[in-house]
Amino acid sequence: MGKKGVFEKESAILDHIQNFLEKDTVKAEEYKEEINQISRYYEELLDQAKLITKVSDRLQNKLNNLNAKLNDKNIELQNTIDELTKAKVGRRATTIALFVAVGLFLLSEGLVEPQIESYLGPGNFGLGLAFKGVIALLLKPIETLSEKLLMKRALKDAESKKLQDQKLNPATP
Repeated sequence: MGKKGVFEKESAILDHIQNFLEKDTVKAEEYKEEINQISRYYEELLDQAKLITKVSDRLQNKLNNLNAKLNDKNIELQNTIDELTKAKVGRRATTIALFVAVGLFLLSEGLVEPQIESYLGPGNFGLGLAFKGVIALLLKPIETLSEKLLMKRALKDAESKKLQDQKLNPATP
């Protein structure tokens, strides 16, 4: 049914009523019959409008519910992505701290401890142990610092990607 056919019956009824009203001589009974007929057509139209409105309201409620669920899932997905990013950054920071610790330990063993032994003598191993303890205590601040730096970089990369996606697809908010 094309656009013209959607209201074809209603247009024909309107034409009929307008033609009836253009007549010069019409009996009171004919007016009464036409008004009854118009009343029946109006009642039918009103029933159809009510049904269409009811169906439209149901569909709108379904769309609203689906949209709310979609928004909840988007928030859940974003939270999951944020948690994965934090975990990835934390893992990288731990790896960096481990490499720094190994480097400092090797530096301590290879350069610092021989210097301490040559300066204080071979029997003074407590100072070397204290230096290694300081290295161990520095691991957490090193890890925290590298995690913060990596998180800043990850957030900057995510924002840059978001802006690039918006340029490619302007319809996305």
